[in-house]
Amino acid sequence: MGRSNKDRVSPEGAAGLQPRIVTKRKCRDIIFLILFILYWIGMAFVAQSAISSGDPRRLLTPTDYLGEFCGMNNTVLNASLSDLSTKPYLYYLNPVELNYAVCIASCPNITIATVTPSTGICIYSATPSILNYTSYMSDQTCSSYIYKSTPVLGRCVPIEPIPSVYVNQTFTAGNATISTNAILTAGRSYAVQAVTDLWSTWPVIATFIAIALVLCFLWLIFMQWMAGIFVWTVILLSNVIMIGVSVWLYYYWQGRLKDYNNSGSSSSNSTTSYSIGGQILSAKNEVVASEVIFIVCAVVAGLLLLITIAIFKRVRIAIQIIKESSRALLTMPLIVLFPMWIYSGLILLVVYFIGVMLYLLTPSGPVRISAFGLTITDPNISNQMIWYHLGGCIWFFTFLSGINQITLAGAIAQWYWTLNKKELQHLPVLHSFYRVCRYHLGSVALGSFLLTLIEMVRIVLWYIQRQAQKTHNQTIQYIVACLQCCMKCVEMLMKFINKNAYIYIAIKGKAFFKSAAEASSLLLRNALRLVAVDFVADFILIISKLGVTTLCGFLCYLWFSYQAAQYTNVKFPFITVMVVVVEAYMVATAFFSIYHMAIDTIFLSFLEDCETNDGSPEKPYYMSDTLKRIVGKTDQKVEVEQRPKKTTHVTGF
Repeated sequence: MGRSNKDRVSPEGAAGLQPRIVTKRKCRDIIFLILFILYWIGMAFVAQSAISSGDPRRLLTPTDYLGEFCGMNNTVLNASLSDLSTKPYLYYLNPVELNYAVCIASCPNITIATVTPSTGICIYSATPSILNYTSYMSDQTCSSYIYKSTPVLGRCVPIEPIPSVYVNQTFTAGNATISTNAILTAGRSYAVQAVTDLWSTWPVIATFIAIALVLCFLWLIFMQWMAGIFVWTVILLSNVIMIGVSVWLYYYWQGRLKDYNNSGSSSSNSTTSYSIGGQILSAKNEVVASEVIFIVCAVVAGLLLLITIAIFKRVRIAIQIIKESSRALLTMPLIVLFPMWIYSGLILLVVYFIGVMLYLLTPSGPVRISAFGLTITDPNISNQMIWYHLGGCIWFFTFLSGINQITLAGAIAQWYWTLNKKELQHLPVLHSFYRVCRYHLGSVALGSFLLTLIEMVRIVLWYIQRQAQKTHNQTIQYIVACLQCCMKCVEMLMKFINKNAYIYIAIKGKAFFKSAAEASSLLLRNALRLVAVDFVADFILIISKLGVTTLCGFLCYLWFSYQAAQYTNVKFPFITVMVVVVEAYMVATAFFSIYHMAIDTIFLSFLEDCETNDGSPEKPYYMSDTLKRIVGKTDQKVEVEQRPKKTTHVTGF
């Protein structure tokens, strides 16, 4: 038996014992950090050029039936276009069919049922008169009536129900005839009421964010003590269910076979049939189908049973790894706050990406890039800048995600590689973040760069696939779909390698490629353990997220049920419940991603512990006593030689 945790000595405090978290580090992969910085200097030039030449108002500004912008002088773009700077609002001649829309100076503030050539609104080329106005209305090039409206994003939106005499759009649902006007009116009122309900119940929504976080911590406590019972119960039920289904399918197959033989139709042209789901299948085909389904289920049940037997011991390791991860997070509860800073950075990145992209997509003229006394003007440079901007934002996105992963891994690894958990250094997350910023930003830049390359290839393939769909080229679509599948597999593999490389960097402080090679080699040598831990961890995390999400939704439903008197003005409480469910799922996903990182870090640390230590006083095992019992490891006891005490005789002087 090994020493108890409370008797252990911190590696930093043990005489002659080297700390397992490497403290003397060097800056790694510096060249890629320099490339990352240079790339973002280029991003700054792209943003400056885009802002100076783009006009994102063109994306929000409405366009009329000719494609001209309302409220703008279109002659700047093309002399043949119109100056509509005094007509900023778009008016639909028929608000249901939307065939024609024209720019007007202001939205009508009254409804005019009887329209004359002087009060009507027509397309620009129309010359209405009393004689021909009826024909213009028939062609929908002039309005048949004027509806009262209000401007919304530069568009005149009706604020009163449209008279049914002007809207003849109806359709039949069962025995009922429903008008389009009724749907528009009801839809508008429902949307307004839904927004009002969300606004009045925002304290409930905010409260359930905190409740979701508390439930996540309670789930950690539950998993620390009940993970074993939970996992083994699920594994046992899975085997019992698969075996039971296989047995039932066997008897079902035998029953169909007996009926078929009794029918006297043993030939392939059997006319005896059974009705299933509205279709008629021959008795022979049903026998064959039930036999195939039975064989498939029996094979799956057998494989599941064999896998369970093969990884029985490794499942015990996986369960204990999950328990250790729960202990680590409960020891450092503030670790859940660190990803919030990263997520804030990601939100700012998305805002920056969208903002610059709006300018890049709306150039008002030739784009010019001026730097270091050089000016570049190219008709295609705008498209090139879009790709450059997209690649840079993806790189920075994966870069921030990498910083998050390696920082969390460093804090969790610090916990594992400390023998006496009471001597864990204060604020381990901040210490880990400092190490990352001081030594390993280059490694993170390299790992994120590799992921960015894969993502860009996938985006290019997606673009090619869209173009092939437009030209209906089936061959290209098939080839690109296969390549997309392959690239998705490559992406998943690269993310797996990246994560484990980051964990190894957090522990050893080595360069990216060396860490990736050593971590991958270590995992390959323990492939069955890896399969067991990944299977159990993924299953636990899925159940955890669904459990927290469902419980939050149920509690919110109960809240509205028992507090209905306080929310009499809330017409659609289920909308708030759905928002709470979505936010709870997002909180649970973010929280349990930290949990997953803890599981992966402790598992890799455990494998490293098993291979590099032998239990001697110089190389003690850092794993818990339970893990040592599972894998049959023990710490060597220090034998202290008991020597007889010397007897001192006092003699006289």
